[in-house]
Amino acid sequence: AVAKGIDNFTNGTLTVKFKTIAGEADRASGILFNVKPNGDWLAVRYNDTEHNIALWEFHNGVRRNVKFSDRAKPFPLDRAAWHELKLVVDGAKLSTYIDGQLALEHTLGSEPVPGRRGPPHEDLYPKNNPVLRPPVAGKVGLWAKTDSTSQFKDFTVDAK
Repeated sequence: AVAKGIDNFTNGTLTVKFKTIAGEADRASGILFNVKPNGDWLAVRYNDTEHNIALWEFHNGVRRNVKFSDRAKPFPLDRAAWHELKLVVDGAKLSTYIDGQLALEHTLGSEPVPGRRGPPHEDLYPKNNPVLRPPVAGKVGLWAKTDSTSQFKDFTVDAK
């Protein structure tokens, strides 16, 4: 869901409170940002089945993981409670917080590292993917995965 009236968020803070209620395939809730006119985007999300935070990109019709939070530090959240997901965009630096705790940092334009499945896909290199190059500039909104049932409230956009 893209927020109306916010056409070019570049720097600042995006915050939302969420509850991830249900989902058979997955249960994930997040913040959508850097949404381009061609449909490319970035999103940070909390996954209730994996108990992690991740940064995802969507480019050329395919969604790929850019970075996961530290697997050794899971975030097992109570599904019955509201939780706060916050993204701070400061130039190329992205910082994601869950309930006030820093969960993930990434710098746009940085080269990808090998993941769980080996070397990075070519689209994860910023030279091949404009959505991964600074600066952040685009629409913002909310994101949920596949068959997730999520509730959102108090979505705020504080431009810097």
